[in-house]
Amino acid sequence: MEALQKECKSEGSSLMDALISALADPVPFGADGEWERDTEFQENLVRILHTFSVQCGGTFSDAQRHALRGFFGGAERSGDSLGLSREEFTQLKSAIA
Repeated sequence: MEALQKECKSEGSSLMDALISALADPVPFGADGEWERDTEFQENLVRILHTFSVQCGGTFSDAQRHALRGFFGGAERSGDSLGLSREEFTQLKSAIA
C-alpha cells in the first residue's frame, strides 16, 4: 500500500499519481491522436482505486482527490459504466470527497 504513494525522487510523483493521471487526463492514442475511450482500461483503474481506498483503507492526497473529483464529476458517471456496483461506486466517491 505504502509503495503506491511513495514518491519517486527523480520524478517527484508516485505510482498512484501516474494511475490517477492516466484515468483523469489520458494521453491521446491512435494514428491521429484520437481520444476514444478505452473502457476496459478505465474499469481496471477504477477497480484499483476502489481496492486501494475502500478495501485496503488507503487515502488520497488533496491533489489526487481533486483530479479524481474532476474525472468523476466531469460527466454523469455511474458505477455501472465503470465496472462497479452502485454500492462500490458510492464508497469510492466517499473516499475522494
